[in-house]
Amino acid sequence: MAAATRFDLILMDLQMPQLDGLEATRAIRAAEKAAGLEPVPIVAMTASVLNTHREASIAAGMQGFASKPVDWNSLSQEITRVLNLQTNHTAPTPTAAPHQHILNRKASLDRWGGDEHIYQQALERFAADYSNAATTLTAKLAAGDLASAHADCHRIRGIAANLGLEQLAAALAALEQWCAIAPGQTAPALESAPLPALREALQATLPTLQRTAPVTTNDPDTTFPLDTSAALAAGAALIESLQHGALDNTALTTLTASLGKHAGLAQVQRALDDFDFPLAASKLQTLLDNLTRS
Repeated sequence: MAAATRFDLILMDLQMPQLDGLEATRAIRAAEKAAGLEPVPIVAMTASVLNTHREASIAAGMQGFASKPVDWNSLSQEITRVLNLQTNHTAPTPTAAPHQHILNRKASLDRWGGDEHIYQQALERFAADYSNAATTLTAKLAAGDLASAHADCHRIRGIAANLGLEQLAAALAALEQWCAIAPGQTAPALESAPLPALREALQATLPTLQRTAPVTTNDPDTTFPLDTSAALAAGAALIESLQHGALDNTALTTLTASLGKHAGLAQVQRALDDFDFPLAASKLQTLLDNLTRS
């Protein structure tokens, strides 16, 4: 019988159907232990930018963490670190930097299951939540809170990248790198922070995120139809997919159509926009419980 194939490294997608990346990693580690084998390095691949997901991947036995959409330079650096390889000190031949779009809608829509409505909602939520990001980050840097500014840059950059906001993601990446000061080192002067580039990217990005023809209304007296039975069925399907690290776009679309402007849905959508699937599932369960009691 042929020996089982051994790999130098595994790139493990956390959001896989049936058996997610965490469960798969635990299974691999258990099999390695039973066979007395050295653990193969595993790098987590996920669209999530949440620290809880990073911590969960480490707890499952992974050694590295890479965000999607994939940036090959960052991924190769993480692989180099995990495998403890020597870096090549010979600089490669420079190549032209790829063109960065303000909004790469075509490439990013696939990450949202091709659902234009949900994708547009995510863009509008981003504009509502992060239009003042430059001001907030400037205040944190002025106060010397580099750790918090670094965390904000990392989180917002991940969301921007998944939405296809390429120029903004690049500006946030530059500021994130600037904030990455090792403990004990003197913080750089605020004047050297790449904040102007971030402000310019935001100014260019925000106008592209709004609908050209809004389909919602700000009239507080407007009522929307509520289909409770359809909402409960779609909500249950959506929770099941979220618990497996996936997003059931059909269920989400049905849920949105069934609930209209229901207040509880906004909290669920906010968590989904931030790729916090556990929080979204929790908020959605609360919403469904309230619908059942009403």
